[in-house]
Amino acid sequence: MKKNKIIIASSILFLALAVPFFINKKDNSFSNTNNVQQTEEQEDNNEILFEVTSSASYRTNNPKELYDIADLVLIAEYTNDKESYIEKNGVVFTNSEFKVKQVLKNENDYKVGQSIVARHTGGIISFQQFLENKDDAFKEKVGLNSFTEKQKASGKVLFKTESIGDKDLLEEKNRLLFLGYDETKECFVIIYDNLGMPSISENNKIFNAQTKSYTNYDFLK
Repeated sequence: MKKNKIIIASSILFLALAVPFFINKKDNSFSNTNNVQQTEEQEDNNEILFEVTSSASYRTNNPKELYDIADLVLIAEYTNDKESYIEKNGVVFTNSEFKVKQVLKNENDYKVGQSIVARHTGGIISFQQFLENKDDAFKEKVGLNSFTEKQKASGKVLFKTESIGDKDLLEEKNRLLFLGYDETKECFVIIYDNLGMPSISENNKIFNAQTKSYTNYDFLK
């Protein structure tokens, strides 16, 4: 599908507010840009009108270092998304449910049941929610006012983080979850976006974004 790309000014607040528990815990250097892509008009009433992609650099993308940083590490299977919502700062989050298969690390003796709900950045929200979060200048710049009332009433906006080369969550549901706990929201949070939920193979190898390959790690034995 042909798309028109618009670059939005970089915002360090996007990532800082997305993982506050981690920023406070350890020094992290990163940059961020958001790309907004407008899709072609479709007949589907629930079409994705915009795709917003966040591109960031992190202090580490090494699974062993993520294991050391995380408070809770699980082998789990993705089951479904509970809800997606947008914060006042423009960050979109999704609460997803995972079936717990194995606990590899539990730093603070958290109570872990058969399933766990974890928050991560990205997700699909209604176009109306997206509009309510933006000022007139932004709407004019990106062309949000060009959509029909029907599109505005039923359209969707997809927020995602830049691909690290791993499989999509719907394509590979078995994941290694690196989690922290957000005491303000009282929920578990997947750290470092996609880096914090790499896919895991049947022989317990996990995807390494650094090498773009599946690798063995001692903490999985």
